[in-house]
Amino acid sequence: MSVDVSVIIVNWNTRELTLEAVDSVLGQQFDGTVEVIVVDNGSADGTVEALAGRPGVRTIASPINSGYAGGNNLGLARARGEYTLLLNSDAVLTPGALQALVDDARAHPEAGAIGPRVVYPDGRVQYTWDYLPSLGAELWLVLVGRRRIGSPAWQAEVLSWRESRPVRAISLACLMVPSRVWRRIGLLATEPFLYFEEADLTVRLIAAGYGMRLVPESKVIHREAQSTGQVPHRRRVAHYRSRLWYYETHRGRLAAGLIRFLSRARACLGLALGGAEAKESLWRPILAQARRPAEARRGPTV
Repeated sequence: MSVDVSVIIVNWNTRELTLEAVDSVLGQQFDGTVEVIVVDNGSADGTVEALAGRPGVRTIASPINSGYAGGNNLGLARARGEYTLLLNSDAVLTPGALQALVDDARAHPEAGAIGPRVVYPDGRVQYTWDYLPSLGAELWLVLVGRRRIGSPAWQAEVLSWRESRPVRAISLACLMVPSRVWRRIGLLATEPFLYFEEADLTVRLIAAGYGMRLVPESKVIHREAQSTGQVPHRRRVAHYRSRLWYYETHRGRLAAGLIRFLSRARACLGLALGGAEAKESLWRPILAQARRPAEARRGPTV
C-alpha cells in the first residue's frame, strides 16, 4: 500500500498529549493518504493500549527510552510514505497544516526539510528557523536575539508572513522530510540522546546540497518540553552533553573547549549563588560533566 505521508510521534509518558497529537493528524483535510506511527519510548502511561485498534495508527513499543532521535529512527525505519513528518508529542496540527506542508514540498523538490509556523498555545511565535548553533550565534542570541524575539514588533512581523520562504535551519518540533532525503543522508544521529539533533541534521542537509523552507500557512501549536519537563535537572545535563557533542563534531576542538570552559564557569557561578536544591541537583552534575573526558560523557540520561 502506497502512502503519501508517514507521521511519526515519539511518546515518553505524555499519553494525553500524544492522543491529542494523533487526533490532530487524523482530523486533517488532506487530499492524500496518511499513516500515523507512534513510537512509545519505554513509557508506563498506557499510550500503546490507548491507541490499540485505532484506524490509520501503528504503534511501536520500545522496551527502553532510546531518546528522541532513536525513537524517531524506529518510526522512520517502518515508514512507508513519500514524505515523513516528525511531530512532537506535545504539538498539534491546526486545520490545513498538513496539506500546506505537502504542497510546498511538492512545489520545491530541492528542499530537504520543510517546517510550519510554530506557536505557543497563547499564539506567540516560537523561533524555530534560521538558528544554527555557533559561538557567534549563541552570543547573538544572548545579547540581542532573545529580546528581539520577545518584542511585539518582531512577533507582529512574523505573524504577518504568508508566503513560504527559504531558511537556514528549521526545528524538529514539526518537520517534514521527503523519504528520499533520509535514504541519501541517513537517519537522525543518535549520539545526542536529547537536543541538538536538528542542528546536526541541518549541517548534513546543507552538506548534501539541500535547502530548508518555512511555510507560515501551516501552523502548529507547540506546548514545548512536556516530556523533558518531567525531569528538569536531567534535562539540563542532557542539553550540556548534546551541546558539547555538537560542537566537538561540527565546530572543532577549540570551539568545544570554549563551550566546556563557559559551561564550567556558569556551573561554578550557579553553585556559588544558587540555593541548596540548585547546588545539589542542577549545577553540581553540570560541573561534573564539564570535568569529564568526552568518551565518558556519552550515553542516555533520561
